[in-house]
This record gives sequence, structure tokens and C-alpha cells, in this order.
Amino acid sequence: MLFLRIRLLVFAAALALVPPRDARGSDTMLLEFGVAPVALSSAPAFGAQGARATAVSAGWLLSTRHALPWSGRQELSVTLLSDTGGALSHKGWAAAGSVPASGDLTYSYQRWSVTAGFRYVVPLAERVGFHLGLEAGWSHETVSGLHIRDPATHDTDPRYTFDSDSSQLDQVVLAPLAGLEWRFSSGQSLALTPRVQVLLGSVRGVAVVIPLTVNLRLW
Repeated sequence: MLFLRIRLLVFAAALALVPPRDARGSDTMLLEFGVAPVALSSAPAFGAQGARATAVSAGWLLSTRHALPWSGRQELSVTLLSDTGGALSHKGWAAAGSVPASGDLTYSYQRWSVTAGFRYVVPLAERVGFHLGLEAGWSHETVSGLHIRDPATHDTDPRYTFDSDSSQLDQVVLAPLAGLEWRFSSGQSLALTPRVQVLLGSVRGVAVVIPLTVNLRLW
């Protein structure tokens, strides 16, 4: 009787590892693209102190996903995210070092990132899957149109106005994600996979990205 129970447990565990019949199958490559609204909360790009600022912008996402050969549930992914950017305004800003500049710091930014990682896809229904994953990579941000304003008069300090200059910021990105995918045919699907990009570097920030994508099976 004990031997029979052990065999049943082994058989049940083996079934759990086999992809369901409606899964897209192993060793599959998908191309994923779509729109991706972004909400960025960032510390000041320059200076020793200042309030965090938040901006909401539009973006787009392009990604490839490869289902691993031994499982239809485990995927490797590479993602390119482009954030068209916006304007950030930091209250109570003060410069680092010996530069006697302070006030409200405003500037424009644009950002893009490249990340790679791993996903686990859990079937919830016949054509619906739940995604859980983590990606890591690199973010590149361009900052321009820097202005420092007097918080009392809102006048711009002409000594610290750099309309034509720009600076580049590079940061490490960690991006956990979770979302849903609906397969409406054997080779196409729609996915909503929100993710949080944690920006690590000289300027700390967090970007909430909510991509709505179309997925096409390449093979």
C-alpha cells in the first residue's frame, strides 16, 4: 500500500511538470510589442538634497521571449523600453559642493532601458496565463533644459539656466513583473504585464511601467 502511494505521488509530480495541452509548447520564440505608460519618481538629478519629483509619460516596449526547451512554462526574455519622458521639478533643491545654488530645480528627461531575465508562466484557464518574473539591466537617461527658480518669486536664476546643455545618466535596473496573457489564437496573444523598475546608481528612482502588448509567435 505504501509503495502504491509513493508511485501515485511520483506520477502526480510528473504531471505537474508537464505543460498543459493548451500551452504554446516549449522551444518557442515570441515577439512582444506595444504601448507602455510610465510613472517615474526620482531623486534630483543633481545636488545634495531636494524633494523627489514624479512625472507620467508615454512609452513603448519591444521584447523577445523564449520558452525553454524542457518546459512550456519557463521563459527567458530580453526587453527594450523607451520612455518619451517629460519634466521633473524638485522643491527645496540645493547644489552639492561649493556651488551656492539653491531653489526649485526643473529639467526635462528622456530615458530608455535594456533588461533581460526570467519568467514563470502559470496557466489559469484554457487561454489565460499568469506571468511572474524578474529582469535586470541598464538604463540610460538624458537630462536637458535645466533651470533653477527662486521658490518665492518663481523667477529663473540666469546663472543656472542651461537650455542647450544636456547630461547623461546611466543606472542599473532591477524590474520585477507580474501580469496576465490571453491567447486568442495559436500564434497571437495580448498581455498586460506591469513591472516596477528600481533604478540604482548616482540618482535613485522608481518607475512603474504598465505595458499592454501584442505577442506574435516567430516559431
